Amino acid sequence: MIQNKKKRLFESLELNKIGFVDKEINEERFWKLCENIKTKKVDNYVINANLSETNSNQLEIEIPLKWRPVDKNEFEVLESEFKLLNIELKIGCIVKQFSIKTLLAMKDSAKFNKGIFEFVSLTKQKGFEPEL
Repeated sequence: MIQNKKKRLFESLELNKIGFVDKEINEERFWKLCENIKTKKVDNYVINANLSETNSNQLEIEIPLKWRPVDKNEFEVLESEFKLLNIELKIGCIVKQFSIKTLLAMKDSAKFNKGIFEFVSLTKQKGFEPEL
């Protein structure tokens, strides 16, 4: 059921028009079914699009990052700044959540793509490098 919702959502958002391609994850896990997500590259950053596991009304854009040390003060500043933009710094990646309802109301994948480029630009600006 979730796979059908995800497939319809990806088709409605026309992610293929803005360069996303299908990618299978969990394909080597014995107890978990293979799952499809959308992925593309922007300025050497891999961008993964998937439904949020915690909130099915959100589309998550995840960028895997090269690890770099972040001290407590910097983390707190980044966390407060990112929270206003629906961005979360996680171990090994940075994630931005987009409301599905808002994306579907936009009816313009180019605007969504612009949001992705701004997210990548902010990630670079904050000194995070792409995972190689």
